[in-house]
Amino acid sequence: MYDVIRYLFKYHLDRSVINLPDRPSLRQELEEQGFSDPDISHAFNWLTEQLTPIWRPNANPGDINTRSFSLEEEQYLNAKVRGFILYLEQLSILEPVTRELLIETAIHELELPITLEDVQSLALTLLADIPGNHLLHIWLSSHLHADKHRGLIH
Repeated sequence: MYDVIRYLFKYHLDRSVINLPDRPSLRQELEEQGFSDPDISHAFNWLTEQLTPIWRPNANPGDINTRSFSLEEEQYLNAKVRGFILYLEQLSILEPVTRELLIETAIHELELPITLEDVQSLALTLLADIPGNHLLHIWLSSHLHADKHRGLIH
């Protein structure tokens, strides 16, 4: 499922607009790329959940999105990892959908214990796969390398 989502981010999702073709043609494209039907279905379901607007009273564009971690997520993602993810979101490097993809991928694909360095590498990989994030990827990469040399890690 996560490979399908990464493919969609790379070729069909943009930071400012969601440009997905109709599902049948997109499903056909994904099948031609070698993705399995269950992975495609799971990816469509996950994206639908993430992209469905949630009604919030008094919500204004530019409002800060608050993310609370579940107990299950806290078992997998230690305080440093959670802080790093929130830090990237506060810097507007991660948008809510990308943040959720990072969290889901970390929990389901990384080996335990999940380290800050693992999540930093995963974040760089995800950002590299999203069109329009080239400068963010370069900035984050140089920032992480500079912090490691100074002994600082967020």
